Amino acid sequence: MFARGVDHSEGGSSQLPRHLTPSQMAKLAAPMFSGVESKRHYAVYWLRRGRPHDAIDAAMFGFVRVKLPSRDKGSDFIVWREGEGQLYLMEACPSYGLVDLTSKHGLVNLFGCCGFDLIHQPHFPNRRATHNCFGDFAWETETWCADALSHMFLFDGEYYMGSY
Repeated sequence: MFARGVDHSEGGSSQLPRHLTPSQMAKLAAPMFSGVESKRHYAVYWLRRGRPHDAIDAAMFGFVRVKLPSRDKGSDFIVWREGEGQLYLMEACPSYGLVDLTSKHGLVNLFGCCGFDLIHQPHFPNRRATHNCFGDFAWETETWCADALSHMFLFDGEYYMGSY
């Protein structure tokens, strides 16, 4: 997903970071999910530097049965889709690329006990950063990626997740 409110032109803005930090990603993602309870999307968790377990909605955090360890090993931002029973684990795209297999297994160990489908969703600051990760993305997901992308379609098996 591209960060909303950010210049997504090919060159991007010269002021954009090379990658999103968790706090930058959360600041961009939080407005997308705050106040959308009528759509059955709930922002559950937002990792903030210095306040690692800052739950946006503590009651919902407990309801989806997510417990984080004392150290910061969870996702940067968590959204729960009630109707679909899906837990979105949103990660700011680090400088080394997408979530690797070791990190993915760690996230599954942390969140697998909640009983909901886990959707891993990377966030990129601009198209150039996304394009830099496409080789790994195509290899890991066995999908074809265009050389000059204009948007992405996200699928989870047979489910269409939306375009970005």
